[in-house]
Parts: sequence; structure tokens; C-alpha cells
Amino acid sequence: MFAKFLRKLTSDETLDKAFRRLSEMIERAGSMFDCANEVIHGKPASEVEADLYAHEQAVNNLERSIRRKLMRHLTVNQGYDTALCLALLSTAKDAERIGDDCRNVFEIGRLYTEGLGHGEHRESVRRIAERNRELFGLVAKACRHSDDTAAATVVERAREIDALCSDLAARLRESATGDAFHETIAFVLLTQHYRRVAHHLSHIAMAIMGRLDDLDFYPESDREARRSN
Repeated sequence: MFAKFLRKLTSDETLDKAFRRLSEMIERAGSMFDCANEVIHGKPASEVEADLYAHEQAVNNLERSIRRKLMRHLTVNQGYDTALCLALLSTAKDAERIGDDCRNVFEIGRLYTEGLGHGEHRESVRRIAERNRELFGLVAKACRHSDDTAAATVVERAREIDALCSDLAARLRESATGDAFHETIAFVLLTQHYRRVAHHLSHIAMAIMGRLDDLDFYPESDREARRSN
């Protein structure tokens, strides 16, 4: 709905190009997520770092391109679509922050050299990562086709991922003893970055649905659900 509304308001190609770049940012961030998780599950960091860096640079360059195009558009076409263009800028920042979180996931795998991903919580982490990965495709689809149904699915599944992360974090706190302490810290950090990835993807989906007042915030019902976990 968000993209369709913007396109009806203007014949300028700038907004179409900005949406195409946002979709590419999401796809590139998804590739970063794949690279980072390969390291979490045992692949040597040296084998994926170059690809991760290339995707990261592409994400950053795409965000700058979106920013330039929209600021130029707003300078020339002041008025009716200012708030919506600012919302698109906000979603591009969410996509860029996903890249930051993927880089941090990679660093956890690179720095923790004692077999992260082989402990008792490996399966929970793997399931959360797989669910997150599914969101990238749904968000890219929603962005390309202004698909509110796909976007709503992302918001709902991101809420489920948040609950899974809260549950895993609680179990990790209970098991943080003895020799497993450092592994527990690594898993807790990893869980937090997975949670943030889901949050940012959810924010992008909300913008696509036109829920601009919810950007960067949880709706009240979501906050209540988080408090109960």
C-alpha cells in the first residue's frame, strides 16, 4: 500500500528507483545474514569475509543512493509526499542496521573460537536463524509488489521470533555456570542480534503496510506481549 500510494502521488521515477534500491538492500542484507551464519555454524571466517564485506559495502552504497535521490526529490517537489519520503528514509536506515547486526553475528562467530554452535542451545539458535532468513524473502516480495499480505506475515512472524529469543535468553541465563559461561555470553549476544534483525524487518513491513506511526516502535499490544515473556 505504501509504495502504491507514493507512486500515485507523483510521476517522478525517483520513488520507483528508491523502492527498487530498498528491495536490493534487503536482498543484500539477506546475503550478509547467510555469510554470518555460515561462520556461526563452523565455516572459517576467512572463507566468507570478502563476500560479507562486498555485500556490506553494497548495502551502505544503496542507502546513500536512496538518501540522495529522496533529498533531491524533496528539494524539487516540496509538499504532499514529504512525510512518506521521510518514512522511506527510515526504512532504508532499518535495512542498513540489519547489515550492522549481520556484521556483529559474523564477529561473534569469528571471535568465539571454541566451537560456537555445538552446545546444547545449537538447535534453538538454528531455528531462530532459519525463521529470520524466511523474513528476508517475504519483505523483499512485499517491497517489490506492495504486498500487504506478505508484510503482515512478516510482522506476525517477527513477533514470534521475538518470543523465541526471549525464551532462549531466559534459558541461557539459567544455564550460565562454570565452563559454559563464555559460551552462554556468546549465545546471548547472538540471540539479541537475531532479535534486532527481526525487529528491523518488521519495521520495514509496517511501512509497506502504511503503518507509519508504528515505525521504530512496538504497537501497544506488541509491547504487552513482550512484557509477558
